[in-house]
Amino acid sequence: MTLTLRLVSGLPYSATDADQSAYERQLRQIIGPYQVGDRIWRGPVAAVTLFRQAQAALIDALFDERNRPRRPELLQEGLRIALIDVGYKTTDVVVAVLFPAYQIVREMSLSLDVGVHNVEAILQRAYQRRYGAEMLDRERMRLALDGKRIFRFGQPVSLPVEEAKRQVAERIRAGVVQHWGRAISTVARVFLAGGGAALLGAHLAQPPLVAEMVPDPQGANARGFYKLGRFAETA
Repeated sequence: MTLTLRLVSGLPYSATDADQSAYERQLRQIIGPYQVGDRIWRGPVAAVTLFRQAQAALIDALFDERNRPRRPELLQEGLRIALIDVGYKTTDVVVAVLFPAYQIVREMSLSLDVGVHNVEAILQRAYQRRYGAEMLDRERMRLALDGKRIFRFGQPVSLPVEEAKRQVAERIRAGVVQHWGRAISTVARVFLAGGGAALLGAHLAQPPLVAEMVPDPQGANARGFYKLGRFAETA
């Protein structure tokens, strides 16, 4: 059985039109073949639809796998909902009105050049201050971020993991609050998504950003792209 493939993906909110065009060309060059179960897909890609990453995660937060509202109380005319998507390099913030039509509030949406890599940079500096030029390898960094013990010559190493998380979460929170200004009072609900949100969540969801984590935040964008594709097919 041959499968026709439609790709739905996205880029950070700050991506330019040129970035979007280049990414679309790259996706259209995928030719396969790829097998999923008993289905086989061979290129070319039939269609490419691109969204903003946090835009997809917001859809995942608000609609289930059958595109039914998870939070019908938020589908009120003019109600503004925000999602903060913390990635490795950047943090995307999307504010949208969902009813009567899905519309991004552009003046309140933004990208911040802050992410998980900033937590890692703080920990690397702390490690090097103690041990010189030596750096933490990827595996020990992963263990440290997961809250597990790491060792050097068999001796436990102490790193300021929670303080690093707090500092980066504060940078993100301050950037969002400053950008929103007085308009923060118009945001009815804030959701958190992305692998970085899972890491920083407890530090990020502090007043005035009283936010809630989406289920399985690391997969929110992928699920959201799928749901947006379904919405486009039935529109």
